[in-house]
Amino acid sequence: MSMIQPPTETWAPSSAQVAAFIASRTLLPSGDYAWDFTLNTRPTGAQVNNIIALVVSEIAGTVGVNSTVLATVPELATQATCVAALGAAAMVELSYFPEQVRTEQSAYPDLDSRYTEALDRLIYSVAEGGEGESLSPVATFPDTNEFLTPVPYGADVNAAPQTTFWSQY
Repeated sequence: MSMIQPPTETWAPSSAQVAAFIASRTLLPSGDYAWDFTLNTRPTGAQVNNIIALVVSEIAGTVGVNSTVLATVPELATQATCVAALGAAAMVELSYFPEQVRTEQSAYPDLDSRYTEALDRLIYSVAEGGEGESLSPVATFPDTNEFLTPVPYGADVNAAPQTTFWSQY
């Protein structure tokens, strides 16, 4: 098997990070889990590293000229690492366990869906981040105070807050 050139991107995931999404694929002949890909797993660590290199290359090409921002903005680097690990995990499933993918006994559909969504969010984040300006968050949690004011059924939730029973106290 020829070795693909390892990725030079600092945000490339490790094989252990890929294994975090598909731990069952790190099962050793002894019945224990390696929690990483090794010479004794299927696929091996070298095979997973080839897949990682291909997925990282795909992501860098998809992100395009702004791919350098992935290495310079820590939040984007972390996001890119996760996206690449998801993509590599999906490719491991598709490449090494196609019979399970065909019979719906694989995590591939979920991994592929999550990868596609995560890649879209990464592309958006890079576009918003440009050359390292402040980034718009991909998702935020609502302010907990929003949960303290009840909204009557059928009310316009975007309207200005009204006095409620609870505001009397």
